Amino acid sequence: MKYVVILLLSLLGGSLSALCQTNAVSENVDQQNSAASLSSQRYKEIYGPWFYMPSFPIDLLSTTEKSINLYTEYSKQYSKVNPAYVIPSAMIKFHAIGYDNNIYEKNPSVDQNHVMTYKVKSGLQKGSQSAYLTIIGVIQ
Repeated sequence: MKYVVILLLSLLGGSLSALCQTNAVSENVDQQNSAASLSSQRYKEIYGPWFYMPSFPIDLLSTTEKSINLYTEYSKQYSKVNPAYVIPSAMIKFHAIGYDNNIYEKNPSVDQNHVMTYKVKSGLQKGSQSAYLTIIGVIQ
């Protein structure tokens, strides 16, 4: 399996040192996080000061105001890889930094409990629109 990853890195212009560094960080996170959460500073050293929210589906058909708990969506996906990778909710603040103004009637906003609310404009036809919503998590 490692040979496939190295070949893929070579094809994509990656480096073996980056792969080794990633593996070392991954093993370090597993060891340190098995008993307790890491410090905010340590998460920043591993992930950087922020990260992109993983992709997840949202309802664009209903024109009623919708709410989604972003931390729940984030932790569902990251815990599938390894629960040690999930940053505690108190250490993250989510932001909707980009969205399609032609789709949303109410701009997506995120509260202190990680709940994003949004409202889709009425009159959109199913399958005729595409939209984007960019969310990042900032490590506090």
